[in-house]
Amino acid sequence: MPPEFEEFRELVAFPGESFNPIEAAFLIAKEEYPQLSASRCGRLLAEMKNEAEEHMLSLKGRTAKLAKRPDAIAQVEHFNQLFFGKWGFHGNTEEYYDPRNSFLNDVIDRRTGIPITLALLYVDIARGGAGIDLVSVGMPGHFLAGFNHREDLYIDVFDAGALLTLPECGKRAEAIIPELKFEPGHMYRVGRRTIISRMLRNLINIYIEQENFAKALHSIEMILCVDGDTPEWMRQRGLICAATQQFGAAVTHLERYLECAPNAPDRLIMADHVRALQKKRVAVN
Repeated sequence: MPPEFEEFRELVAFPGESFNPIEAAFLIAKEEYPQLSASRCGRLLAEMKNEAEEHMLSLKGRTAKLAKRPDAIAQVEHFNQLFFGKWGFHGNTEEYYDPRNSFLNDVIDRRTGIPITLALLYVDIARGGAGIDLVSVGMPGHFLAGFNHREDLYIDVFDAGALLTLPECGKRAEAIIPELKFEPGHMYRVGRRTIISRMLRNLINIYIEQENFAKALHSIEMILCVDGDTPEWMRQRGLICAATQQFGAAVTHLERYLECAPNAPDRLIMADHVRALQKKRVAVN
């Protein structure tokens, strides 16, 4: 494995949510761009946080004249003027499945991305620069930012920071997934480990669709570092190895999948598949 993979594995090995998700996201990008400078990325992010801090001071100055403290909504609306207005960040609706939308350096350089990468960047700068107490929020088929101390209003970073009520979130979720019957429980705060896992899941799906199995396998190795021995990814790894005629590895991974998921609904199908792959492995050898 390349050194950047080992860096990633060591980083996410920290227990629970104690690792830095921004650093993990840059290491995912470094798998695609081995020459990527972590110091340059860190410097750019620091500069953006400094500018965000200065930008928010102008809001405090205006509200101080009115003898009132800016509320969280006013802070977000003011921050949006910088993030979406001056900086020009926007959702990539034209090339949603471009892998570059999942690489944080590309998101910063191109000012465009998908909901999860835009939200990761938005929340990090809002908290670390603008001083706004935001959290990451997941919902079916989408990803948002939310306020730490309220659950009735959310921020759609993919839609220029639109403020959404809970019913409006439900309408968006049902528009994305028509068969969904939205419930408030579908909204949930997302931890760092889940963010990185979802970023990698997006990349895996894109690479499989593109039949770029080498990159898909590498991303699966990374997601296994985050999620542990998840049967879903053992199965997917085995199937990709089978598709690329790595029969020995395919048998190993699928047998491990069957061992870890004894009640899997596709158990009989996968067991038959393993037997067929064993015969192919013998034939090749």
